[in-house]
Amino acid sequence: MQRPQGRSLLGGFEKEDNLGNLFLGFPVARAKIADMISTSAPPALHHAQHENGGSDEIDATGLTGAGGGALFPLDIYLFTAPLESLSGYNQTVNGSASIVLAGDGITLDTGATANSEAYLDKQNYVSTTISAWSKSRQFEAHCYISSDTSKTGTFWLISGNKSSSRHIGFKILNGVLYGSVGNGSAETTTALQTLGASAFTAQRTLKAVFTATVDCKFYVDGVLLGTITTGLPTGTTSANQLFFAYVENTGVAQDKFIIISSMNTIIKP
Repeated sequence: MQRPQGRSLLGGFEKEDNLGNLFLGFPVARAKIADMISTSAPPALHHAQHENGGSDEIDATGLTGAGGGALFPLDIYLFTAPLESLSGYNQTVNGSASIVLAGDGITLDTGATANSEAYLDKQNYVSTTISAWSKSRQFEAHCYISSDTSKTGTFWLISGNKSSSRHIGFKILNGVLYGSVGNGSAETTTALQTLGASAFTAQRTLKAVFTATVDCKFYVDGVLLGTITTGLPTGTTSANQLFFAYVENTGVAQDKFIIISSMNTIIKP
């Protein structure tokens, strides 16, 4: 027997139910659908309930990858240096030190005369307001470090100037890798890794993420290993020194060198 359209068999009796719509394979009355739409936001408007300030706001900060050290998706000042040339960089060598360009990047090498040093830096003289420490910044370097004969030696990879001068970045002192910041009168450090108890070599990707007046976070090979919240740089002094690389064989007649394949500085204007 052909079933009349718009009717169903319930308990052996036919009943008019005004059906004709399916929900997950089950018939749903049109009146019920109209009621659902009138009491809840339709799909085109429903997203507002889950956004900031909505009646059913979703907090995604606990999700894997949320926050993860990313910096600024838009409105940034970017200086990226693949270090394929020595032109345009300030270079200084003392003692037996040298700075050499090769296919793997730029090598800063002390040679074997004690207290030799080499350093390389890039500065922005166009506008100090662009690079002021009141603006957040990110500094990243890819490098290979070698300390022959013993762990004794000093390496810097930073944005700004070394020691207590204003900066953010990394220092390797006698085999220990530190996160470092300076505020013009003092340096503050946090130990991140021991690279070697004696002579050592190490290859690392280093990233410092500075949130102005808040903190500086230090990542090694993509992993957050330390945070500094005090002694942060302020003002404009050394802010236009986009990156600074340095090596010294302090007090030892031993060869120390660092190969840098790239350094990048990102500043939020």
